[in-house]
Amino acid sequence: MSALSRLLEIMLRNRRASVLLLLLVSSLALVATASLELNPRWTKALPREDPLIAEYLQIVNDPLRGSTVYVVVDGPGPRQGARRFAELARSLPHVRYIHGDDTEVLPYELMFLTRSQLLGLTEVAARLDLDALTTDFATRLEDSEELAPAREEAGDFRPYALPLLESLAVALEGRPGTGPTEIIATAFESRPGMRSVYDDARLLRIETDFSEQSVDDLPPFVEALRGIQETVEQEPPHPRVRMTGYPVTAHDEMQRIASSGRNLTLWAVLVVVVIMRLFLGGLRGVVSSITILLISLLWILASIRIVFGEMNTVTMIMGLVLVGLGIDFCIHWLNHFRQGQECGHRGILLARFVLRKSAPPILAGAISTAGAFLCLLLLDVPSLQEFAWLSAAGVVLTALMVLLVLPLLMAGSRPASRAASRITRTIVATSHSALRHPRRVLVTFSVLLLAGCWSLRYLGYEYNYSRLQIGGLPSYRLKDEIIGRFGFSSDILIQRVAGLDAALASTRQLAAFPEIAHVESITDYLLPRDEQVARADLVAALQDSLDSSVARRYEMQDLIEIRRDLFRRRKQAFRTITDPRDRREFDQYGEVLERIVAAIGPGSLDDLNDFNSQILEAFRQQIARRAQSRDLVFEDLPAPVQAAFETSTPGVYLQYVFPAGNLWEKVPAEAMELILAPVSPPPVGLSRIAAHLKRALLGQGIQMIVAALLVVLLALRIALKSWPLAFLAAVPLTCGAVLTAATLSLLGIKINFYNLVGIPIILGIGIDDGVHLVNAYRTQQKPDPLAAVRETGAAVLLTSLTSMVGFGCLSFYRHPGMSSLGVVLFIGVGWCLVTTLIQLPVLLQWLAPAGSVVVTDRSPVTGASSPLPSGRERFD
Repeated sequence: MSALSRLLEIMLRNRRASVLLLLLVSSLALVATASLELNPRWTKALPREDPLIAEYLQIVNDPLRGSTVYVVVDGPGPRQGARRFAELARSLPHVRYIHGDDTEVLPYELMFLTRSQLLGLTEVAARLDLDALTTDFATRLEDSEELAPAREEAGDFRPYALPLLESLAVALEGRPGTGPTEIIATAFESRPGMRSVYDDARLLRIETDFSEQSVDDLPPFVEALRGIQETVEQEPPHPRVRMTGYPVTAHDEMQRIASSGRNLTLWAVLVVVVIMRLFLGGLRGVVSSITILLISLLWILASIRIVFGEMNTVTMIMGLVLVGLGIDFCIHWLNHFRQGQECGHRGILLARFVLRKSAPPILAGAISTAGAFLCLLLLDVPSLQEFAWLSAAGVVLTALMVLLVLPLLMAGSRPASRAASRITRTIVATSHSALRHPRRVLVTFSVLLLAGCWSLRYLGYEYNYSRLQIGGLPSYRLKDEIIGRFGFSSDILIQRVAGLDAALASTRQLAAFPEIAHVESITDYLLPRDEQVARADLVAALQDSLDSSVARRYEMQDLIEIRRDLFRRRKQAFRTITDPRDRREFDQYGEVLERIVAAIGPGSLDDLNDFNSQILEAFRQQIARRAQSRDLVFEDLPAPVQAAFETSTPGVYLQYVFPAGNLWEKVPAEAMELILAPVSPPPVGLSRIAAHLKRALLGQGIQMIVAALLVVLLALRIALKSWPLAFLAAVPLTCGAVLTAATLSLLGIKINFYNLVGIPIILGIGIDDGVHLVNAYRTQQKPDPLAAVRETGAAVLLTSLTSMVGFGCLSFYRHPGMSSLGVVLFIGVGWCLVTTLIQLPVLLQWLAPAGSVVVTDRSPVTGASSPLPSGRERFD
């Protein structure tokens, strides 16, 4: 205290030099802050010790690992729109591979079909005629589940039936310019994007080289994609194009979070200024307080730039934290400044008086709050750890700025005090009513605390990370739509496998479960040597079957029977199909069969026989071109394919597991966990590690809360020099924290790693309120809780209101995680205010010497109480 007093006197005697030095340092800080940027590295919000999370971080931080943009094209002409989008996007920088478009047709691609598919092609070759095609349609309608095992062994004709039926319809309709080669090519065509299970919508997957280590080029890349989107939508037939995926959502989040954070901080400062102006009256005190806060914030932002180089989504809210806590220090300082002026102090004497009155509680609150923030270091989350260091330093810096710089700005001023007097009378009257009925107050709070403790069992934790993102972004809404329309989630799981044998074994193991829609593996392009030899025998059998196949010749009676049979099959299908996905397939079959029925007539007999003979030859040519067999290595694959699967470790490949459902929901996540738990190496993804994040943060969170309470109590014991008073000063934050958690439980608001940041902030506000009231109580010559309320009540109310308003602005944040933090802080600060002004005076009354506190029906404002100390206060 003496060191602060001497430093303050030096600064006051050299006021001009002190102000110039302050401006110089702030200017340098402004230069450093100008280049500060926000980086949306959400992996900083993940613990490092969990093995599953460590595996995930190893994958996403691999320099050869990129991210995916998903493009949904629907509306008129989705196929043409997807082709056009892929054509324009292929030339963009950072685009490595467009699924379904950039993959070259490999001359040996038959080697990578499943045995079932090869047997199915053999069946096609053996009976490539209209009877076989329509018979497969009938088989499809009977019972696909019972036939599934048989098809796996004997082949499945169905994947080729519909393309060949479409080719037959084209031939019978006699469309110009469609020769046998073009007709059969539709059965082997690689179309851009995947087709929706309900309509003709296409889904393009654009693999990029963007990761969290290379996000600087995201804005121009996403803007280029948006330019392509507008171009495709403006060209006939004017399809609709939408995008999602990490590059898009990260770009949108950066813009929304940055603009929302700046706007809300400005609104919080503006509202705080208005409240302080209305209650304090003096404009100079308000302007000086805001100046102190802005300077402190500027210095801390410069520290972020120097130490960490960038901000993350958690440290982004530090501005509001410093505004909320720093304004408390300013208000209490101004309250003591007004009291000193009323006592007749001026100049250096006034500065000494205010320092003696305000420094102990302000420093106690700052140090205990900083200690609570540092307890966040116990959470194994880098973003929260950065926030802990910066907030702790910011709170202490702001407290010192208030004690040393605010006197420079307020020298010679006379702040108005009418509003503060009115507030004081109202608050003292409220506390007086509580002191008249202490038993009712304690019973009421005891019941509330018991009910609060009971309701804590229902307090949940939000491990669904997707609900903590900006839900209003169209790119996030599109993720859910992809699951419903295309049958898989865009939040994929990624697996590292060592060697082709392990990749093939893992692919077969995972693909056997219906919860997994698709596994994209290096073995789609490169098979182990033993498997290549085994497939070569099947390819040879397919070629032999083609060589022995003879095209059937149809007669007129055959056409009459086929036409009657097609009508019967369509009618049967209409009665039996109920599943929406089967209904879509039926509609496709129905459309092409209607075309065939309409085209069949006396003049179509020759067309049908020509189709059978010419299509068989074209089919032979396509199979021969794709049936070449030789030993393959990774370097034989096209460069885009290599880029999709390679890692920085030679011989280790990436594998992509596409879930069939939304793994952010509890039921699909638990079902998937049962499947993936025994798989090694583990497929990992943010949706899967959410459960691990929950366990880690909850366990570490309890340790953090206990450590924070111990740090707070120790700081209070040192500041107040009494364990009973230290425990009493901790009552508002303890009760406020319990009642806050109970309120969240009743409102259904879940805890997440964003609003976990609110715990030390609530501790800081609760400490700040309680320590000022207890300090005022203990420094009186005749202890009187009502006099302590009269001395500090207005400041406590005003600090709580400004904090509730400042932090409450976070509830309007466009980021749900940040918004939940605002709600938690608003509720928590409100409860701390209630317990400080109603419960704490009653508890202090119990400590007063017998007869020293007399609560009567006289006016609580003008009733007998100790006057404000005018001499040296006692601190022991």
